[in-house]
Amino acid sequence: MILLLGYVIKGIEISGNRWTNRNYILSLIDVEIGETLNYSDLQNIRIRLMESRLFRDVNVYLSNDTLKIKLREFWYIWPYPIVDYSTDVGLSLGVGVAHTNFRGYGENLSVYAIFGAKRGWGVIWNTPSNRFTNNSWKMELGRNEIMRLLYKFPEKRTYVKVQYNTKLENRIFFTIRLGLISIRSDSVNLLFDRNRGDRFFNGEFSVMKDTRNFLMYPTRGFAIRGELREYFGNFVGRRIDISFEGYKTLNDLTFVSFFSFSKIFGDVPLYLQLPLVGADDIVRSGIPEERLLGGERAIASFEVRRKISDEFPWILKKFLNGGYGISLFFDWGYIPKNMGSSVGLGFPIFSSLGGYLPAVIYDFKYGFQVYLGGTVRIGNP
Repeated sequence: MILLLGYVIKGIEISGNRWTNRNYILSLIDVEIGETLNYSDLQNIRIRLMESRLFRDVNVYLSNDTLKIKLREFWYIWPYPIVDYSTDVGLSLGVGVAHTNFRGYGENLSVYAIFGAKRGWGVIWNTPSNRFTNNSWKMELGRNEIMRLLYKFPEKRTYVKVQYNTKLENRIFFTIRLGLISIRSDSVNLLFDRNRGDRFFNGEFSVMKDTRNFLMYPTRGFAIRGELREYFGNFVGRRIDISFEGYKTLNDLTFVSFFSFSKIFGDVPLYLQLPLVGADDIVRSGIPEERLLGGERAIASFEVRRKISDEFPWILKKFLNGGYGISLFFDWGYIPKNMGSSVGLGFPIFSSLGGYLPAVIYDFKYGFQVYLGGTVRIGNP
């Protein structure tokens, strides 16, 4: 039945939600009794529910002036493996347990432990976050140790972080992150307190305009972000970031462009000031992760992707929405007195838990490199 003129809703029936709270589903669909709905409204309701990343399948239709919603839920409690490898850090293996619909309100709670080149544990809790969510929270607590192969010393880090995100208007988002971090290192090249380590407070503030379509695998639109990070403690630091990411799809190919610029200020003239720029935002190249305080960093990337599948194979479909593809990319990066570039072949994996990009890279300075896991950017600023 095609609804051209629309029908007035006199009731809402929801079925298949064995775990998800009914009131939370009603808040997602944002429909009131007495509203008039047409065909496009029904499609929008389905998109909202699918983008919650809580349901394997969603069927929305009208029957006798009643809005009916039939859902198929995932298995929400499940273990997951952690495999992380890069030629500049090494191999790490771990395991975690996640509840992707904690309390039935779309929250995510996970606990994990990792061993190898990276060692440690973490606990992460966050409320739902998507383009229809007005406010979201995230909290992290963890401890890790990384043996950096480039400098041959361990870095031990303990942290607690809190993040709040709110939607302002017209797809503009404001985010504030606060963290307490303690770092210890055995390196004599760092001016850490060798007994207590470096302890500092970290505050991050960002504003982002995001027009991308959000079904885990963006194919159109753009995201532009401005970010300010402040550090207070054993040292004082400030970092300013501007980044842009754009998507355009022609036939089966998605073209992705990325650019970011960072400026770092501080009162400690060290080459190695580890907390300021880490592996979380490094691009797929051999440029060192640490930066000169007072220096700049610029990164540009161009990528061509082709989506192979919109769903995972086998039993994974019972746990996660998502799929996988293939990509060819070129990256370029610059820091003072050091510039590099790389090309590579990637195999992007996108899911309701985030994006990953296992890749084989040829860096024009450092040769071939291999990455597994989430240490490499996939295009989700």
